[in-house]
Amino acid sequence: MASPPAARTRIPLQDPPPEGWSPCIISPEVASLKCKDRGVKGVLRLLNQALAGDLGREILISDPGVEQLLGRLVNGTEDYNFGSLYARVRNLWRRKHLDDVNKVHSELIKFSDCIDEARKACVTGDFIHVSGRNSNLSLSGGHTWARRLWDLRAHRVVPYRFSLGYYNISADVHKFALPMFFAVSHSWTSTMSGVDTAVNGREWLVPLPSGVTLEAIRNELLHLKAEYVWLDVVCLRQFGVQNEELRKEEWAVDIPTIHTIYQCAWKVIRYYNGLGVAFKCKGWTGQRHWLRRVWTIQEIHSQTMSAGLPEGLRAEDLLEQNSEEDGRPLRVYLRSVEILESNLAGLYTAQNLLLIIKELRERFATKPIDKIAACGALLPGALTKIPLYKECMDVEDAWELLVKCMPGHIPCSILWKICTPGEGKCKWRPSWKQLMDDGHENIRAVTQDRDEPLGWLHVLDNNCVRQQFGCRLLTGHASLTWDHADDGRLRGLVQYSDRAVRSLAFAVYADSKQACRDGTVRLVGNDIRNEKAIDSDRWVPNPTFRYLMVCKEVKDAQGEMGFEKISVVHVKDIGPSIFQAEYEAADTIFV
Repeated sequence: MASPPAARTRIPLQDPPPEGWSPCIISPEVASLKCKDRGVKGVLRLLNQALAGDLGREILISDPGVEQLLGRLVNGTEDYNFGSLYARVRNLWRRKHLDDVNKVHSELIKFSDCIDEARKACVTGDFIHVSGRNSNLSLSGGHTWARRLWDLRAHRVVPYRFSLGYYNISADVHKFALPMFFAVSHSWTSTMSGVDTAVNGREWLVPLPSGVTLEAIRNELLHLKAEYVWLDVVCLRQFGVQNEELRKEEWAVDIPTIHTIYQCAWKVIRYYNGLGVAFKCKGWTGQRHWLRRVWTIQEIHSQTMSAGLPEGLRAEDLLEQNSEEDGRPLRVYLRSVEILESNLAGLYTAQNLLLIIKELRERFATKPIDKIAACGALLPGALTKIPLYKECMDVEDAWELLVKCMPGHIPCSILWKICTPGEGKCKWRPSWKQLMDDGHENIRAVTQDRDEPLGWLHVLDNNCVRQQFGCRLLTGHASLTWDHADDGRLRGLVQYSDRAVRSLAFAVYADSKQACRDGTVRLVGNDIRNEKAIDSDRWVPNPTFRYLMVCKEVKDAQGEMGFEKISVVHVKDIGPSIFQAEYEAADTIFV
């Protein structure tokens, strides 16, 4: 005899309040009523039941535009249920004004069409472009890239435009305000079943964990004071037999811009153990837990609220809950996330990029390319364009596109502060495989200086880079010979001489997989200046020539002379005589 299913842990906030919800929050049964069956007067009666209390008055059929608007929506080609109609019109009325709601509705459609056109104009070629630097990839006016939002009061998912609030400036000037929406952050459990529901217009099966309902999630979100919510399972088109081409088309834009939705959200609601699932003190290291998924890393937000709290657990006690596996509290597990959260605005150098990479390596994704999309999501203030999401694209090609999106100070930091040469077709930067397989520990970086921009690089069409303001190309003779250091590492001895520097020697190190050959090399410095003033009134020296690259001279695919990185060393590890070495300023290409 089969054992009965385990009782589900009760989550108090997933129950409706004992006195019921306010009339403006309609029940699933009322939301499902067919508008054509009710007619214009019946729909008006339902609207008054929902809105009259908040408006302080009843809506009359004789009010400006009411009969025209409801007649158009009720008797039109769209067979609306009341929830869908309610979600489309409930923001058109204001307490102190009797505006022509039919006119306001038309203005809303016209206004939101401009947002849609701006959205389309941002997509060209392989990239999504944005309006300007540090725009956080948001559309003009602060509008989010969210295609849809879940209207909790109407219990329907609607196009973003219908979440815009209307307010009257004058008789002839109407404005539409941004919604203060919430976003839900959760991991997908291993037991997700597709549910056919009117909430999303039955456009796709909504994946939900076993035993979880949208109604329970709705109750919890309403208790947390949400009105509009972005939740992926109902707002992001999911896999299905129908409309697969449409899903791919939407995902190309929607997946890379998901993180902007969380940035624009008023608050983020976090479920640790799965959507609508009770918080548990186990499984924190499992591949399906919120702490271990790649996508959740882009959903961090300073205004985060925890959901799924079982009976007896208070939100203020959550961080002190201990893992059943190792006894460590949740706050320890969240430490790396909090570090990223506090540094999102300044993630623009090699060390910070490696910080992101380290976090991504330790998390799991359904597709390898998802990690690259998440990496781009964590550089929001730096990017003015991002690649479209193509789920079947080779990861190295996707990494290449992301690098091309980076402003020049990030590639410049990668070139000069990461010692390890790339193992792919580019030597100036690590390959994605290198970053994922070798990891943070084996990608050697120079860490002696403050983490600040070093200059600007142009990434060329052939994926080489050009130093924009010139490099210090030492003109003397340099040679490199390899042996093994006492600790077993591969060590290269660089010897240099010119007319000003009789003899200079220093060491570089290599990884075991790096091809190491003795021979003549070139030495290139990151700047032609030794220092610059950083105070306009008095001379305060700021070192600029800080890094010396050991490289070999090669030709790129176009036959132009360039340099291939072998290693990079900080000038402090060489000695002061390096500043006397003879050099020429060179417009330099690195392959």
